[in-house]
Amino acid sequence: VHAATLNRHDYFTLQGVVGYPFEPPRILGCDAAGVVDRYGPDRPPDSPDPGTPVTVYPVTFCGACARCGAGDPMLCARFTLLSDGDREGSFGDYLVVPAHCVLPKPETLSFAEAAALGTTYLTAYRMLFVKAALTPGQSVLIQGAGGGLVTAAIALAREAGLTVIVSSRSAERLETAQRIGAQHGVLAGRDAAKKILALSGGGVDAVIESVGEATWATSLRALRQGGI
Repeated sequence: VHAATLNRHDYFTLQGVVGYPFEPPRILGCDAAGVVDRYGPDRPPDSPDPGTPVTVYPVTFCGACARCGAGDPMLCARFTLLSDGDREGSFGDYLVVPAHCVLPKPETLSFAEAAALGTTYLTAYRMLFVKAALTPGQSVLIQGAGGGLVTAAIALAREAGLTVIVSSRSAERLETAQRIGAQHGVLAGRDAAKKILALSGGGVDAVIESVGEATWATSLRALRQGGI
């Protein structure tokens, strides 16, 4: 392991808020990038050679249940991230993962940048382009500027040609969000939904909601009829 990221999931595990009970000690860490050291038996023929810089796909599924067979393994009952269940995490010198979970690191990315692609960027990508199925020209409200998921969602949404509106209680975070790609920033509060409706011409096509109760009412009011 050359780089690993810190995610809220790691804090949840420390607080005992986990989906899979485990017995300590446990190595935390949900993401990693590094260099392939070696393989066990039955190495897949198309896997990166030892010594190859790679980024790690942090999720595993059973591959045998009805949900996996239906084409959406993220709903697998045995879905696990690194550090879940019996899996050790990435905050160590070495990490053991299934061979299909190592992918060649893009040469343009540092190890730290490549490590950040897993939990945040894959989650943001799934929300924007799998669940919401957004296409260029559509609009999205992203709640809670400042976090890793929101930062990833802004970058991906803007690159995909979406109109990006970000909401936050912090004017400073809104300025940062606009600097990295959001076209509009709206201060959270009583009038936020009205402003978002005006900016979007009657409601956004989708909302990325990762905050919860504090922003839920605004998220619903700002969404167009039939939005996601």
